[in-house]
Amino acid sequence: MDSDGNDVVLKIGDRYQNMVEEGYVVNALGAAMIALAVLVPWILRCPAFKKGLVREGGKVSYDNDI
Repeated sequence: MDSDGNDVVLKIGDRYQNMVEEGYVVNALGAAMIALAVLVPWILRCPAFKKGLVREGGKVSYDNDI
């Protein structure tokens, strides 16, 4: 307690010690963000992604530019 009678949390771990489910959610979100940080650049460098899907219409002059 401080001089005004308010509770002071000295260690942040004491406050979150009993929040197990919230910890699972935060860790899962962190793992998903790391996975996206690895996958997105890999997908963007993939030649098939750069080329795109086959067009259904006739050939266009810029089809062979990629």
